[in-house]
Amino acid sequence: MIKLTDLLLQEAKIPASEQDMDLYAKKYKKTIDYLRSKNKVLLLTTSNRWVKHKEDVPKSTQLALKIQELLGKEKVTLIDTTKLNIFPCEGNVSSNREFGGNHCGTAKSLLKNKEQNPSGYHRCWASVNEKNDELWKITKELFESDCIVFFASIRWGQANGRDVTKTQKDVLEFFGFKTPDELFWNWQFTDNPLDETSRSYNKAITVFDNTFEI
Repeated sequence: MIKLTDLLLQEAKIPASEQDMDLYAKKYKKTIDYLRSKNKVLLLTTSNRWVKHKEDVPKSTQLALKIQELLGKEKVTLIDTTKLNIFPCEGNVSSNREFGGNHCGTAKSLLKNKEQNPSGYHRCWASVNEKNDELWKITKELFESDCIVFFASIRWGQANGRDVTKTQKDVLEFFGFKTPDELFWNWQFTDNPLDETSRSYNKAITVFDNTFEI
């Protein structure tokens, strides 16, 4: 006889067993082993919380902090992108002819600041036009790193993390980036993006902590 609890777990595709939890733990270990072989790693976190909930750290950020702790701050730089003042893209790639047509990333968009752009590779009109734009804090580290990892946030009810990860991998491959499997995986308490039950909210953090030993 199938128990109701087993049926609920099956429908939600929750990592209910030690075997399922070990699967994610092994993916996590492969990521750490891969990063250990690099000289300089940049971790970029993108999930946020209300400013007054300082003790509520996003799960993806917890993973990044754990990786930095394991590999050392001399090797791993971590930047919380949600804390930076980054202006939105100005859409210059699609500008009207009277405004110059496609002039995104041209030589004139070079950020002329040796401290902020020591590599000379940072070209962005938003950084040029908005003097307090802080995108340079990312690119300065990015151009000095040999491996960059984005920790993307998938909100409840938004999408299936597995599908989002595949899309991100495909896009980066299209632009010529290296996309090792060791860095492309996701963790979600449930594969069902419509599962927003109290049980999911309450259990997710416990399963997460036990899986990754946070």
